[in-house]
Amino acid sequence: MMVASRAQQVRAAARRRAVQAQEKRRAEEKAREKRCADLGVAVSVALAQRDDAVEHFEQQAGQALDGLIGEGFSVDEAVRWSGVNGLSTKQAQRLRTMARKASSAGRDADTGDNAVRSEPPAAGE
Repeated sequence: MMVASRAQQVRAAARRRAVQAQEKRRAEEKAREKRCADLGVAVSVALAQRDDAVEHFEQQAGQALDGLIGEGFSVDEAVRWSGVNGLSTKQAQRLRTMARKASSAGRDADTGDNAVRSEPPAAGE
């Protein structure tokens, strides 16, 4: 049996260090990729929750505008009664349409995501 030369031992040690460094780098990259994936999901979930809340409150606004119009006001008058600066009659009509669609969808289904809720959506819904 032959004893490894000093040069072979140095090369083997260098290879081991290189492999260890590469494994460490791969593990760090894998951990970073997981952190980034988790953060990407968090962004998506937060924005979906925001969109759900906005939809909920826009439906409420549309229902309230319909209530004002039900009191005999025109859309322009209902907008003025709301006191919301910058709310146009076009936006008011969009809100009313959204509320009517949600109300109709809520009547068509026993339970559903499109039904108008009296409370804002809970986190994670």
